[in-house]
Amino acid sequence: MEAAVTDTLYPYTECGLDNVYLANGYTLRETPYGETLAIHDIDRLHRAIGLALVRRPGGLSGAELRFLRVELGWSQEELARLLGRDKQTVGRWERGESNIDPLAERVLKLIFTEHAGAENTPRLTERLSAFAAETAGGGRMDVVMEERGGWQSRAA
Repeated sequence: MEAAVTDTLYPYTECGLDNVYLANGYTLRETPYGETLAIHDIDRLHRAIGLALVRRPGGLSGAELRFLRVELGWSQEELARLLGRDKQTVGRWERGESNIDPLAERVLKLIFTEHAGAENTPRLTERLSAFAAETAGGGRMDVVMEERGGWQSRAA
């Protein structure tokens, strides 16, 4: 048995967020194992949810940050590396154990906006990834020397 629902809001907690309700675009199906939900065009739905999150004023909750990270297809470790943080910090943000760094949040919102193709955003993801790779050396030391043309930095 299949019933298209158009007059009832469905609490779409399956996405990991408690504040998303679907007005339409889904079908509830009765199966031998119970009721199941079928979303029409789930990729576009998740894109719309993500864009609503990044455009909304105010900060993200930990669950919202996790939603965006998962939609980008990144692990906590990958996001942490991109933001210059450690995996534990991202985990604490997602669990709501610590406040999300406002600058890291803004970067994540820009990255998601670019990923969703919503605007003409510069290719921030590639530039940040390259920068993170360049600066991931950890123990690398830069030596700054004065030369004829001025001060120059050399990796030691």
